[in-house]
Amino acid sequence: MRADPEMRAALNIRYDESLLDRARELGLRVESFSRADEPPEIKAREGSSLEWGVDDAIKRAGEVPDLIFDLGDVGKEPMIRVLGPDPCSVVSKALSLLP
Repeated sequence: MRADPEMRAALNIRYDESLLDRARELGLRVESFSRADEPPEIKAREGSSLEWGVDDAIKRAGEVPDLIFDLGDVGKEPMIRVLGPDPCSVVSKALSLLP
């Protein structure tokens, strides 16, 4: 919400490359971050990784994308985050990714 106060909902879904391909086909904005780029002081602080990664992806995109994903790291699952202004729009985006 710091980047865009209108974006108020998120949903985490299982990482699957085919879902990202589908999102791109639909024209959704997809961005990622790499946990390998995470500064050591952030990695050391519990609960800071996700905030850092999402902020990093938004800064590089120049806006809040529809989806932000990461490929995980040791002890961290890869995942996709679906973002939107409200829960209904987020669920609608997520369902649109299904074949």
